[in-house]
Amino acid sequence: MGRAQAVQAAACRVLPAVEMNPILLKPTSDRKSQVVILGEVFKNMDAREYFSFRRSLIPTILDSYNRLAKKSDIVVIEGAGSPAEINLRDGDIVNMGLARLVNSPVFLCTDIDKGGSFASLFGTVSLLQTEEKRRVRGFFFNRFRGDVSLLSSGIAELAEKTGIPTLGVLPFVENLKIDGEDSLSDFPPPKPDAKIKIGVVKLPFLSNLTDILPLARLPFVSVEFFSSRTEISNFDAIILPGTKNAISALDFLFSNSLSDFIRDFSKKNLVFGGFQLLGNVLDDRFGIESGVSQKKNALSLLPVSTIFYEKKTQNQVCEKLPVFSDSFNFFDDLEIRGYELHHGQTFFGEKSVRYFAKGNVFGTYVHGFFDSDCVLRAFVRFLFERKSIPFPSQKFVCAADALDEEISRFAKIVRESVDLKKIYDVIFGGKT
Repeated sequence: MGRAQAVQAAACRVLPAVEMNPILLKPTSDRKSQVVILGEVFKNMDAREYFSFRRSLIPTILDSYNRLAKKSDIVVIEGAGSPAEINLRDGDIVNMGLARLVNSPVFLCTDIDKGGSFASLFGTVSLLQTEEKRRVRGFFFNRFRGDVSLLSSGIAELAEKTGIPTLGVLPFVENLKIDGEDSLSDFPPPKPDAKIKIGVVKLPFLSNLTDILPLARLPFVSVEFFSSRTEISNFDAIILPGTKNAISALDFLFSNSLSDFIRDFSKKNLVFGGFQLLGNVLDDRFGIESGVSQKKNALSLLPVSTIFYEKKTQNQVCEKLPVFSDSFNFFDDLEIRGYELHHGQTFFGEKSVRYFAKGNVFGTYVHGFFDSDCVLRAFVRFLFERKSIPFPSQKFVCAADALDEEISRFAKIVRESVDLKKIYDVIFGGKT
């Protein structure tokens, strides 16, 4: 499921479930996406094939909705994109099409920080069909900077022209530390005075970047992305993040000589992550990653090889780390919580492995690796010790506690910024 839905579940203090994200599209190239249905990979499709196929997903979507509705007081249906994409109206299953199927009222929210919000709301409503307009019961302006009173005349005129009230203006919240959906924009900027500098390779089709956020949010660590040798700085460690297409990522590394840089870097410094890329071979004999049967040599920094299978590995991980040799013995016996979500299986000999370390190189399949404060602390402490710099005394807050604190902060802002009574009146006050 999408990271955003997992965060939303955390905000509701419930465990995430596949019904919250019954259909997930994960881009694998510029023209194709992997279609995931109830947490299981279905197949890769291009846009035309998916648009012809999507209406067949309605029974699955409605079943997921009904399951959630039976155990919830409120089900929030989050649209995707705009409800006014009139070229996509026929067969719509995520915006007004789904609202119609479950007879739901609709609220429209606009990001005023990007500008054009009044025109966007008015234009959206104007392009809706009569039955769709009837469903829209309120507007929200999000990420507003400045004096809210300056919006008053515009809000009044918008209500006069559309007949729809504005039910809230949410302020732009500085430094909001709630995970985004695989976006670089959520990362703190580089910190010139940070004691530790970590380079992250900006691979094609990046995924699970929230794995790196615990490091990026430490005041004494600077996380910096690079995609060419000209952007390389004096890094203390390099991380290869997740990618939705390991074959494309490998081609990218070899095409611009970053493969040579990473190999040279690993002789004296830590290289972490990118398990499949760090091994000897990527074996896509079934065409899972690339659509054709092929085998490619990888970076050969770890004595492991990967075979891509059709069935995806999906595991919760809660265990003590094994004993590692060489540079990574500071991880020995530390408890980790995370999850695996990947197509390939990686083998050391005939044994399937989820971690492997050799020399200065550490590969792992576990997402959320640094969410455990003891693991995060051990990793950063080692980097400080390597530079003979005193380790900071600041308290480390584990990722789950930090997220909960930030959600509570944001919830308070929302309550103060919207008309909850009118919202609840719309939800519980009768038919749309």
